[in-house]
Amino acid sequence: MEQHVRAAMAATAIAHHTGRRIAFIVDVSQNTRHCIGAMVTGKRVNGYDFSLSCHFNGNIPHIYHFADQRYVDLEPRGDGFYDGFDHGSKMPFVIRVADCEAEVRDGSDDGLHRYILPT
Repeated sequence: MEQHVRAAMAATAIAHHTGRRIAFIVDVSQNTRHCIGAMVTGKRVNGYDFSLSCHFNGNIPHIYHFADQRYVDLEPRGDGFYDGFDHGSKMPFVIRVADCEAEVRDGSDDGLHRYILPT
């Protein structure tokens, strides 16, 4: 799973779980700031990756990422857990959101990625 897709899905999961509008998140695992805006209203996702100048949007669970022209599924399972599938990399992933932090596990060699909203 590519880093920018992982970050977009982490931001989306945090926005969905908390009801907050996201302006940027930090990948603590790689000490990287991602300028990604995300907002979820009901099941409607509206997001923008400023570093790639592209949108990602759709209705949960089907989100379209315009940078890679691919669908990414993100299915809420309750209690801050989300199951996902990246149709570009053909890779499943799991996100756990607690407060303003998301942990993303996918099948990549990188293992666990932790994203936070800066305070």
